[in-house]
Amino acid sequence: MENEDLFKDIRSAQGAYDPRAHVAEMIALLGPPPKTLIDRETSWSDVKWSHAVPNAEGEFCQTAREYYRGPFFNSEGEFLYKDLIPDNCNFSDLVPSLTGEDKELFLDFISHMLRWLPEERKTAKELAQHPWLVL
Repeated sequence: MENEDLFKDIRSAQGAYDPRAHVAEMIALLGPPPKTLIDRETSWSDVKWSHAVPNAEGEFCQTAREYYRGPFFNSEGEFLYKDLIPDNCNFSDLVPSLTGEDKELFLDFISHMLRWLPEERKTAKELAQHPWLVL
């Protein structure tokens, strides 16, 4: 937003994508994911792809969990890398050019898109009717 990446510290010191850091930043902005989503990942964790795919380290992986070096959550749904979750991270700070009602409406607008569960996200048609776009 505002010419900035939504997630900023998702790369290692060597520049490689770090999925643990990415999930940690998502948790900082959205709160912890619902157990339902974690349970879905767990139930699909052993499903093999039709062919192995090399990850960033060149290792051939047959599942998403192998590829991203999961799991990231324990059986109770707690994030295993809590030390990676940034403090004081919120959407309001990501839109400094907006103020007042414009900012509140925009933050409400994006909150309907940025949801852990896909079925909780608004459709494009529903978003097109949001007050922030109708102003």
